[in-house]
Amino acid sequence: LAQPRAKADDTAAVTLEQLCEAFKNRANVKPASVAAYGQTIDSLTRFMGATRPIASIGVEDADAWRQWIATDTEGNSRRKKKRTTDDNRLSVATQAKRTHHARQIFNKAVEWGWLSKNPLARLKAGSQSNAARNFYVDMVTTEALIDAAPGIEWRTLIGLTRLAGLRCPSEVGLLRWQDVDFANGRLTVRSPKTEHHGAEYAIRFVPISPRLRSLLADAFDAAADGETLVVPMASPKRKNLRKALTTIIERAGRKPWPRRFQN
Repeated sequence: LAQPRAKADDTAAVTLEQLCEAFKNRANVKPASVAAYGQTIDSLTRFMGATRPIASIGVEDADAWRQWIATDTEGNSRRKKKRTTDDNRLSVATQAKRTHHARQIFNKAVEWGWLSKNPLARLKAGSQSNAARNFYVDMVTTEALIDAAPGIEWRTLIGLTRLAGLRCPSEVGLLRWQDVDFANGRLTVRSPKTEHHGAEYAIRFVPISPRLRSLLADAFDAAADGETLVVPMASPKRKNLRKALTTIIERAGRKPWPRRFQN
């Protein structure tokens, strides 16, 4: 009724669930990437079976799984969230991302000597960009959001994302007052998302526009004594920024757009 536990020297008995757990535990990535891997793992284990030995998974299984994630309209992960496509299928970009992650997982099985070859190696991932979710936020809308914001921190956060292109919350939450060079008109931005590519990708310098300067000056005057962060509420401990931004967008009389902060 149950597959035997895999022993260290019994790679033939390693299950898909054990492979996925080992992959997650050994992955040196950001929390957001771990969450993305989790969605792929959910779909793999639900379709192929968590207790299935990975040695029994073949190319046919890989093709069937790839077709399934492209055609399924019910959702196959623990996170039951309505999809943005009209027919409730995964977007082409999401299919590509899951395929890419699944190949990574099985590549590790080959590297660790658990498999002789990757059954998913020949799956075509495709492009992970989704132009349908792009939205241009013009300056009239930006000013409306700033006016509708509940406080100086939110006004500054909106200014930093729209006027300086900072990622939120990862880059906004790390920005310190010592990174704001009013004299030379530039920000020193630290990027956790790209730092693993090398030192030259760990920081970048962003010009401070006149409108952003006024927002930063107001935030500086309002900052508590000893506060080092420009937008403390965007620090890693803060949650539900997206939900709060949606409320601000609606308060400004606009319809919420996809990928609120990215756009």
